[in-house]
Amino acid sequence: ATVKMSWYKDSAPGELVFESTQTVNLDGSWSYTPGETERSKLNTQGGWTVKVSQTDVAGNVSEVQSIHVNLDTIAPGKPLASATRLVSSDPQGSQTVDLTNLKWVDLYDYNAETGQAVPKTLYFQVPVPTDGTVSNGDTLTMQWGNSQTFSFQGIQIQNSDHVTVTLTGDQLAAMRGLQDLTVKAYFTDQAGNLPTT
Repeated sequence: ATVKMSWYKDSAPGELVFESTQTVNLDGSWSYTPGETERSKLNTQGGWTVKVSQTDVAGNVSEVQSIHVNLDTIAPGKPLASATRLVSSDPQGSQTVDLTNLKWVDLYDYNAETGQAVPKTLYFQVPVPTDGTVSNGDTLTMQWGNSQTFSFQGIQIQNSDHVTVTLTGDQLAAMRGLQDLTVKAYFTDQAGNLPTT
């Protein structure tokens, strides 16, 4: 038996872009890996409809099943790391923190009643690229030197230009005194596309 796949762009539903035929294995399974020619035709971002039918050894053809595929090949733009604007211990940014000189008081409050240190929450504003390649629901990853990597899934863009994420004093305490505090930030879209770095 064989399976035939017919590919159509949603923007031109009546135009067949290409067809491919796969042989069905004895266990009923089959798979498809596009060749170089097909990949060159699949370079259009957006919606596609794939119509699939099966033909058995006697020549009987099944009903056509349509599958919708959203092709996402454009990676998110990269944020300007130098433009990470706000590092503060309050959401409004009135108490800023110098990352190059992290102090205990930047990361913790002291509770006199319990005699314990309470980790602060620190807020970071990371600008998003203005080319529209980053969307709500994408993932932001921040890599701190060779020390720590934090990922924030399902980001929400604020004021069309930045994402605010939080880290706790405990998370940042391990980085006190490190020589390399270079922060690399990048976005991954929901299809898993990574930007160039």
